[in-house]
Amino acid sequence: MLISGSLLKKELRQNVLIYSLPYLILLVFQLMKLNQGFLTEEWAGILATIIPIAFGVAYGLQSFDLEENQQTKDFLLTKPLSRSQIIWSKYLTGLIVLLPLTILWQYVFAKQQVSWPVFANFGSFWLLASILTVILTYSGNFLAGIFIRGPFKLIGGIITSILLVCWFFSSWFEFLTFLMLNSSSTLNFGNYFLLFIITGGLSFFMLAIISFFSNLHLQNLPMSNFKNLIILGTILACLIPLGSRVINHLNQPTIRPFNSLITTLFDQETWFLAEEGSKHPQGELYAFRSNDGRLGIAAKGEKPQVVYANQQIANPVLSSLQWSPDGQKIAFYENGIIKIYNRVTQKTASTGKGNLAFWGTDSQVLLILRELTKQPNSFEYELANYNLATQKTTVKGKITTGSNFINWDPRKNHLLIADPQWFLKIFDFKNKQLHEVQLKRPDNSAETKKEVIFFARVLPPVAPQEPVLILVYAMHQKVMQQPKKHYNIYFYHYQGTAKALQPFFAFKQATFADFIARPGDQKFLARKLKGIYQEYTLPREVEL
Repeated sequence: MLISGSLLKKELRQNVLIYSLPYLILLVFQLMKLNQGFLTEEWAGILATIIPIAFGVAYGLQSFDLEENQQTKDFLLTKPLSRSQIIWSKYLTGLIVLLPLTILWQYVFAKQQVSWPVFANFGSFWLLASILTVILTYSGNFLAGIFIRGPFKLIGGIITSILLVCWFFSSWFEFLTFLMLNSSSTLNFGNYFLLFIITGGLSFFMLAIISFFSNLHLQNLPMSNFKNLIILGTILACLIPLGSRVINHLNQPTIRPFNSLITTLFDQETWFLAEEGSKHPQGELYAFRSNDGRLGIAAKGEKPQVVYANQQIANPVLSSLQWSPDGQKIAFYENGIIKIYNRVTQKTASTGKGNLAFWGTDSQVLLILRELTKQPNSFEYELANYNLATQKTTVKGKITTGSNFINWDPRKNHLLIADPQWFLKIFDFKNKQLHEVQLKRPDNSAETKKEVIFFARVLPPVAPQEPVLILVYAMHQKVMQQPKKHYNIYFYHYQGTAKALQPFFAFKQATFADFIARPGDQKFLARKLKGIYQEYTLPREVEL
């Protein structure tokens, strides 16, 4: 066996006072309710972290104190126990006390941070990181406690612990970064399995180091006899964090929510969890809105840089991003108001109430739709033009539609509405007429006829000669009841004269939460998790 039950019981019995002390302190805090109101949230979090670490230092350093003080180490080695049994029995004794203590201490003082790790929320890894820190601190001091005697034992333990913590977390955070940036969902068994394997593998490597050096010391063997093995282990230990960092650099997503997990850990960087994006009309630049109502701009390979954040609203709701044709302005919706961010002046201005806004060809006029009434399958909007030069709004009329999948073709002054009943409705501002063009299904099979449109996008052309791009998101009725939904995206071109629109392309079995494309693009961005967009190439085998 790896451990000795009798030695384990002896260690617990001999150190019962020091092992029970933190639990007694915790009981006093609970009885006197010192953790409720007496401590600020910040100080409670500090205590939840520092106290278990402090006891990890104490438990690790005193592991062989009794044998040193009573000079019974040689006598212990004469027992019918292997050196590995002696080492691991003593090592596990401290962990048996420390691990439940760490969890309890976190639960009492930082309950809000105790949660199951979720890959889209780095804060949920707090408890796991705290447990690992305590284990590493204890391990470093346990190793120092075997080798070092006298007044320098504490210094040696602290240095050893710092080296172990730096090595472990530099590797762990790089692996965790890879998992977060390359996951397809927040709750995935494969992700947690890999997290378990990575954490276990790094821990096993650390324990192998402890076992190797402890055995050498207990056998009084000179380390010079194992010079080559020590050099090889050192090189391998250095390659683990460096190699994982290189892999992360080569596998960066197109748009990422953070630059470094380490900087977010110490509040030096705030995540940008993008949920909606829009592509610049002339280049590879993107505007994004975050889940907490911020507006950011990013090129490929970057984290969005925040250009607008409303500090006066507790829970700002920001959506419907629209680049102006000249690429200098971004119109967006925020809490019932249409606003415009100007990239030249870096200022944001309000245009008035509205829900949707679309640019004219000269980037000086906005068509603003303000929702008047909303009923199931019926939306009534007020239509108005907003002139940026005069800052005046001119009401153009009202329109009632069965869909809010709307855009404006300023070249023909047409309002284009994708209806869930497989029609493109066209409102002509000049003639005040509304007519319909049928959106043909890709085929007439029984399965395709059961597909339901649940979302649609009408994308205006980048250049005057280009067609309008219509994206229809449809899924089978049975799929809508499933927890993991996949859908098809059908691509249509509208030139303004077609009586029936035939899809020219179908993207099958998509599961993306967001999809960013412009007319004529062969590549597109899609969101897997919050804030993580990856570039994909449209597969040509599904052209229609």
